[in-house]
Amino acid sequence: MSVLQAKKWLVALRWADGERSTVVYEGPLWIGKVTQAVHVLAQAEHRRRRENVPELPVQLEYEIRSFTPAQEGSEGASPSTGSAK
Repeated sequence: MSVLQAKKWLVALRWADGERSTVVYEGPLWIGKVTQAVHVLAQAEHRRRRENVPELPVQLEYEIRSFTPAQEGSEGASPSTGSAK
């Protein structure tokens, strides 16, 4: 399968506090859909982070660092990663 045919993507995020996370986006690389879907995934990831670190602000800026096609065998793996400073 070519990169453009991938349906599942690992999206690397870098938070304003320097932490890094990876979320799984499923769908085409169409800019409007990606922007909205990744934002929802990032908000959920931030809520998860706040459960572990309650002193984090309610909202935290992030940037999308990369999109990588997900491997078919990695579906059961946890998409979130910890600090990679």
